[in-house]
This record gives sequence, structure tokens and C-alpha cells, in this order.
Amino acid sequence: MTQPLSSHGTLLEIGDGAGTFGSVTQTGSGTDDMIVSTPEAAYSGHDDITVRVELQTEGTPDTIRYSIDGGVSWERSDIEIPGVDTPIFLQDGIYVEFATTTGHTAADYWEFTATAVFTTLAEVVDIGGPTFSQSVFDAPSQEVTWQKRVAGIVSAGEVTFGLNFIPKNATHDDSTGILSKLGDIGDSAYRLRFNDAGTGTKSEWRFSGFLTGFEHDLPVDGIAMANVTITINGQPSFTKGSS
Repeated sequence: MTQPLSSHGTLLEIGDGAGTFGSVTQTGSGTDDMIVSTPEAAYSGHDDITVRVELQTEGTPDTIRYSIDGGVSWERSDIEIPGVDTPIFLQDGIYVEFATTTGHTAADYWEFTATAVFTTLAEVVDIGGPTFSQSVFDAPSQEVTWQKRVAGIVSAGEVTFGLNFIPKNATHDDSTGILSKLGDIGDSAYRLRFNDAGTGTKSEWRFSGFLTGFEHDLPVDGIAMANVTITINGQPSFTKGSS
């Protein structure tokens, strides 16, 4: 019988906003002039993805569409190439640009990877969450005797944790650490990694969220602590580790 996993050794990691991009490869025989542009110089998303940019229509200018799941679905379509060497924003710090606005071949596409980079948040104590819930609404009518209900929006809730707070620690401070997320309008990337690796890889939750709570606990005789709340934005992704 498999024994339950001890939570000791589970790590909470914070995205450092400096995700990396792989090299661009083209599929097709048309003009090959797309590059990953660098207005923000880094990938800020929380998942490792393969971006596909496809030449959708030939025209004046040509148009593109892009996917983050190998072309199964498309995030945006009918994007005009705005100008020569002009950055086109896709998402999460990802920009591309073309050396020409016309003369490409429809259905040609370019692919590259975007890999998130995380740093372990030091001195994390207990971790709670994510706390999933789904709203349910009553849907009565005159035609039925038994109560009917319909499902609503799913929420991933919050992740809460304590810190042995060290103000000068680079993962705690207000420059590069958790305190730097206070007041951010945009969400940040986080990763919760379990200690089940063995000889394989760890299982993990990845999510984006806002820092919505930071409470000091400073006893006269004891350890300086902080209680932190991250409110999750959108759907987290779970990856099961390998054995």
C-alpha cells in the first residue's frame, strides 16, 4: 500500500519575471523573418508553453494568429503585422516582430518555447490552499417538483502561508521578494512543488495571483513572522510528477 505523502519539504516558489525564450523555428517554405522581440525581455507567465505564430492571410499587410497549445486552439486571430520591425504583443511579456509586412506564405508558422523561471521563497512555514469552490444557483420553475440547480464559476480561492520573516532576504524584501508584489496591478506567477520526486520529477501546482494579505507577527520574545495571502487569478495548472 502506498503511504501518504508528508508535506514536509513542499516548496513554494515565486516567479522572478525573467522567464526565457527558445529559438524560433519555421515550418513552411515562405519568407522566414519572424523573431521574438524584447520590449520586456522576459516571459512572465506561469506555465511552460510552446508558442505557434501562423501566417493567417496574405495581404497588405499580412495577418497572423497565435496559439499556445500547438495550434489546437487560437488565442487571437486576424492580427495585422503593424510595420517593419515593430513589436507585436501576444501575452505575458511575449512579443514578436517581422522584417516585412507582406510577402509571407499563408499557413506557414513559427514556433518557440517560453519557459517560466522560479525562485524558492525562503523560510516558508505552513501552507494552505489552493481552496477550490464552485458556485451553484437555484433554478426553480413551475414545471418541476424537485429543486433544480445550475453550476456557476469555479474559484481557486487563496494560498496562505507563514514566513520566518527576514527583511533583508532577497525573496522577502520589497525589491525582488514577496514584498515587491504589494500594490501590483498585474498578477504574478507562483509554483507549489510537492516533495514526491524520488528519482523522478516533483508534482506541482502553477498559478497566477495577487498579493492580497501581508501581516507581521513580531513577538517580544520569539521569531519575527509574517502571514501571507495570495489570491489566485484564473485556473491553476496541475502537473503530476514522474516516478
